[in-house]
Amino acid sequence: MTVLCCWVASGAAQEEVINAGEVPYNEPSDKVSMITFGLGGMTPQGAFSKKHPDPIFQLNLGYLRQIKPEKPLFSGIELGYGIMDQYAADIDFVVDGETESWDVTSTSQFLTLELIGRYYLPLKINKLEFFSELNFGGNLFFTTTTFNPPDADESGDTEWEKSDFSLKYGVGLGCNFPVTDNIYVHGRFSYIAGLSTAFYILKEENITIKESTIEAFDLQKSTTDVLKWDIGVTFAF
Repeated sequence: MTVLCCWVASGAAQEEVINAGEVPYNEPSDKVSMITFGLGGMTPQGAFSKKHPDPIFQLNLGYLRQIKPEKPLFSGIELGYGIMDQYAADIDFVVDGETESWDVTSTSQFLTLELIGRYYLPLKINKLEFFSELNFGGNLFFTTTTFNPPDADESGDTEWEKSDFSLKYGVGLGCNFPVTDNIYVHGRFSYIAGLSTAFYILKEENITIKESTIEAFDLQKSTTDVLKWDIGVTFAF
């Protein structure tokens, strides 16, 4: 009797193991996506700081997608826009034999495009989550000059000055703090190394305007290394 009970128990246990092994494992299929909005800036470093020592403020918009469910690794893309310098003046032009005072503005600005890899670190303080980032992309520096006539019913004109593009790459750290189940406040800090490119910067003195406000700028060239930071909101879904 004792032997039979042991055999039945052993057979039942073996059957449970076999049945459990026959059940397929379904890996979670839902991946998390995130949209990020940020307001921040860049502090020029090295040769770039000698050309443009002041911080440059910018807006950022990004999208991230989880690479594999249940893994804290994301990839995505981010766009940024900022203004380096701006100069405006009223300039007199002769139009159809009459002198008119036009509002002329030159703006030195940039667009950034970055491919981002983000990894959430196994470190959490209360609800604060930390992450590291790698990024690679490019900067497009460009300058425009707008001419606005005194009559608001008349159309103005925009001239595109010299533009230039450079590659960049960098690393960064950041953190998320949950506000709701799918809304987070985030902060980031990165070091970005940018290759050499040309850009317009505002002259520090001796500005004389005759025909256009672009005369208030100098065309410079250097590497474009920066310390980048931003604070914003992340929407997860």
